[in-house]
Amino acid sequence: MKKIEKYVVFKYEDEFGFHYMKIDKLPGEGPTYMEPISFEKKINPNCTPGAITQQPFSEDGKSAYVLSSKFVPVSGWWNDKAEVREWQERTRVYKALKELKREGEGLKLEKAIEPLREVYARVNPSRRSIFIAQVVYLLTK
Repeated sequence: MKKIEKYVVFKYEDEFGFHYMKIDKLPGEGPTYMEPISFEKKINPNCTPGAITQQPFSEDGKSAYVLSSKFVPVSGWWNDKAEVREWQERTRVYKALKELKREGEGLKLEKAIEPLREVYARVNPSRRSIFIAQVVYLLTK
């Protein structure tokens, strides 16, 4: 399958995935054809909202090749600062909500193991290693 290079603007990330805009020219190079696209995974590993990169696509233009390098060269920046600020804010809010959810799940685990902590505190110190070994055995059984 032949690869076609297109410019891609990373917009934001939300619960539906990563949102980009595919453009045929960099801003300032004349009239530009733009097409919004979304992917489940990030196609440019280190881009921030407003960053424009050159991205390889398949011939049909619907699937992008994920760049696996840690450094993605930026070809330019989106020139509408208000839109970039909005994209940054949408990504920031989504990441904050995601982190809160992750911390909440961690707290559930903390509450679930509270009875084990109480038992561990009551076990004779010389038998604590046996207790831990039994817990590990039951978890991995």
